[in-house]
Amino acid sequence: TPHIDLAESRVAFELHTTANLIFRNLVLDQALAGIRVHDGTGRNDDLTIDNCDVSGQGLGAGIVLAGGARVSLSDVTANRRETGVSVNGINALTITGLEARYNATGLKADSMNRASAPQAPRIVSWSVRPLRRARVRPAPISSSIAAESP
Repeated sequence: TPHIDLAESRVAFELHTTANLIFRNLVLDQALAGIRVHDGTGRNDDLTIDNCDVSGQGLGAGIVLAGGARVSLSDVTANRRETGVSVNGINALTITGLEARYNATGLKADSMNRASAPQAPRIVSWSVRPLRRARVRPAPISSSIAAESP
């Protein structure tokens, strides 16, 4: 069977001006990004990312998509990254399953046109650890302060 080994790469796939491309059934746990598609000088049209896990160890972005049309994310897992998925300037983005947990930002979307997705709770789920309130006890008033006179 065909085999692609991208172990120890900082970025698994970095693409410029692509069309009619499908990523399916992949685990891409590279340090900086699983899939990075740049706008560059052209567009990135008709891209599908299906059943891919681009989770990491807290750095980079699982998927970065910039500039293009007819992009589909289906059953994508993007946990433990700085940003799970970042999309910018995509026309007709469809998301039909995204888990983006334990990220600083789960899904970042800029300059979108005609994006569609199921109800919000099914698109992105994330866990944010609540800040713990510090237990602060008032300090007793010092007798030396109280005894001072102006």
